[in-house]
Amino acid sequence: MLFFAHSEYRSCEDAQARGNTKDGHYVMRLNDRCSDPIRIYCFAMDTDKPYAFITLESGPENNFAIIYDKRLRDRFQCNGPVMPQIYQESGSTSFSKVRIDLTTLRIIDDDFQFAQSSGNKRIPYGTAGDCYSMNQGNCRKGQFKIDLTGTLLSVRSDVTWQPQGLPKGIRIQVTHQVLRV
Repeated sequence: MLFFAHSEYRSCEDAQARGNTKDGHYVMRLNDRCSDPIRIYCFAMDTDKPYAFITLESGPENNFAIIYDKRLRDRFQCNGPVMPQIYQESGSTSFSKVRIDLTTLRIIDDDFQFAQSSGNKRIPYGTAGDCYSMNQGNCRKGQFKIDLTGTLLSVRSDVTWQPQGLPKGIRIQVTHQVLRV
């Protein structure tokens, strides 16, 4: 990816200190180990605390988090009739940008400034869940997708996701994993 810019910055605060007060994309070289600069969206540049975001070039349809809303009547099956009430912790969130801590390079998963949500709750980036079934089989309905294509960033290879909830020993169901740079 090529960037055409007059300046490179280390942070949104650095860009701000050099006279930039408009929200927008800035080219940043985050540390000396980075061979290529990346494009960061700086938000709230007219305040004392601007925030850094990654624009998800692959779009919100490829960057979402869902906690599924239905629950089976017979919770120990993998399919069948569902209960009429919606699971209260459910929701769906799609992200066009995600906030990043430029010091640690960690995503702030619960910032919804550039996200659209529906359902009961806003769901953090990289989160999935359901209360659909307690069956140990491949019954999971919640899902998330992370696609960093075009950002020059990637998820570290040692990152793991942890299951929580009941029954103990329930496994994450991986249907496919695509993490592109």
